[in-house]
Amino acid sequence: MEENSKSVITVNTSLAKIEKQIAIGEKIINKTIEELFNKAFRLINSKKIDIDSNYNYLSDFLKDETLLDSEKFSFVVQNEEDYIQALELFDKIIELNGSFKLAYYFKGIVLQRIHLIEESINFISRAIEIDKEFIMAIVKRVELLEEKFEFDLALNDCNNLIIFKPDCAEFYHTRANVLFSLDKKIESINDYNISLELDNTNIRVYNNLGRTYKSLGNDKLAKENFNKAIRLVEENVIVDNKNAKFHYYIGYAKWQLDEFTTSLESLNKAIQINSDYESAINIRAIVNKELNNHIEAINDYKKYLELNPLDFITYNSLGFLYYQKTREFEKAKDCFTKAIDLNHSKSNPTYKNSHYFRSNVRKILGDVNGSNEDYMVYQKFETKN
Repeated sequence: MEENSKSVITVNTSLAKIEKQIAIGEKIINKTIEELFNKAFRLINSKKIDIDSNYNYLSDFLKDETLLDSEKFSFVVQNEEDYIQALELFDKIIELNGSFKLAYYFKGIVLQRIHLIEESINFISRAIEIDKEFIMAIVKRVELLEEKFEFDLALNDCNNLIIFKPDCAEFYHTRANVLFSLDKKIESINDYNISLELDNTNIRVYNNLGRTYKSLGNDKLAKENFNKAIRLVEENVIVDNKNAKFHYYIGYAKWQLDEFTTSLESLNKAIQINSDYESAINIRAIVNKELNNHIEAINDYKKYLELNPLDFITYNSLGFLYYQKTREFEKAKDCFTKAIDLNHSKSNPTYKNSHYFRSNVRKILGDVNGSNEDYMVYQKFETKN
């Protein structure tokens, strides 16, 4: 009996040592992950916060995931090498802990910023596999799927977001935008209205609801909603005149109301405050085109493409300006070619339109065979539709 007791004690002591070693090992790994994560995050956060450079971002994120959507952070850097270094650091974290969802999430964010959208979706999806209710990752995947024009998949994610948080106004707004893209405009109006019932101060919802009514030919309700957006913005601008978003919202609403001169004034203010404001630059290009400011429109499209080099719709728009307005046919052909090469969603109308316009440009340039090839592609898709 005494020998058995000694054996049990020895075994228990050995187990305790092993457990202690495991605990120490886990602590070292967790500390390493923390250091790697914070180093990676400092590389990709372009908004420098006036805090200690050793600040523990990871600790904050683990306590409150809503911080992932904080305006304190901006994942755009001037030096692309910072993105590459960050990717390497997130990979090291994944090697240490294959279930660390934040590493997959932020690697997906970085991949999006360097325009590797498919790879970005894969890593964001891995984060969601680890945590089915990882809200911010699902929101990000909706955004990425919209970029790829995969609206049916985006709609599935929107439905899940609303199941998880049925009282979140922004999720109804997001689903309404996806439904609009799917040409389900009545359903989108229902979601916009639900969103406004939950939060009647969201300026973007009024603008998007106005856009939807306008597309349905209901000018009265369109104007009503655009004017509501403008009134809300004007109230906010009095308090915060340096917020680029407020000027953009007015510029957007004025554009939709065909008030192009006042729209341009507001968009200029937004871009003066934030020179890389992608949405404002894109809408300003359209407004400049409406005002026959063709060179300015071309410059805006070129600037937008610097920020979004995979946007085939903008390449198509730029090509059209070169073709129809400035008559620079080689540049037009290059833009339409880029639009075709980047457009992986051949069901999108832009694909056939790019072929149609490139066909015309090639004919002008004397490339009859190329022109005929493009026109055959255009006819094939035109017949289908």
